[in-house]
Amino acid sequence: MKVFENILEISKDYKGFIFDVWGVLHASGIIPYGILDSLNAVKQDGKKVLLLSNAPRRASEVSAFLAEKVGVIEGKHYDGILTSGEVFFREIDAGDKKKIFYIGPEKDLSSVKSINIELVNNPRECDFAVVTGVIPEPDTILRELKNNNKKLYCINPDIFITKSDGSKEECAGFIAAKFEKLGGEIIYFGKPYAPVYEEAVKFFEGLNKSQILAVGDGMETDILGANNFGIHSALCLAGLPGVEIKKG
Repeated sequence: MKVFENILEISKDYKGFIFDVWGVLHASGIIPYGILDSLNAVKQDGKKVLLLSNAPRRASEVSAFLAEKVGVIEGKHYDGILTSGEVFFREIDAGDKKKIFYIGPEKDLSSVKSINIELVNNPRECDFAVVTGVIPEPDTILRELKNNNKKLYCINPDIFITKSDGSKEECAGFIAAKFEKLGGEIIYFGKPYAPVYEEAVKFFEGLNKSQILAVGDGMETDILGANNFGIHSALCLAGLPGVEIKKG
């Protein structure tokens, strides 16, 4: 394992970069010092940059948030963005119409709004359930899904995120873990699972895996997912221009 002070120290070794969003580019909208300069330098060096997020929302929404709240702009600081919500939407939108029971906050409903999706209020009537985040007292719903042999689609595998003040916020992966304990079947969209990386590498047409570096702050998502998929990874501890980046 090697330790680097700045992402620019290893940018010459790769032609494509996959950057995590939360924990690397920002946390609760707070931007690590020098992040925009680092992104600019990578882009100006002719590298192709994809942002890969476990956000359970459409890519366009995350792109708009980054531009408005963080100042990270597509075309200037990165070339494209892929989210777990986007991968889920593309798969569902391309298939036959499905009845879905939704678990999560209203702000994440965009990922399940499609002409091929009908939202139902009764877990027994759905083809499967989708979880994008936590809800109060989910156990009754999860038991009903399990008792009726319904699958749960989790479109944010993160168990929790760490906010800028150090507190933790539970994510959809927390609900999925509860369902798993009940013996329920779960289909995951996002890091560290292979389908999201299969979509990501399509963005780097003409590059092989050895020319791509994935940078993230999560050992169980960013690093595990990249390593399992066979691409190099760097553990980011304090934002791209931060104190330590461990390459492994």
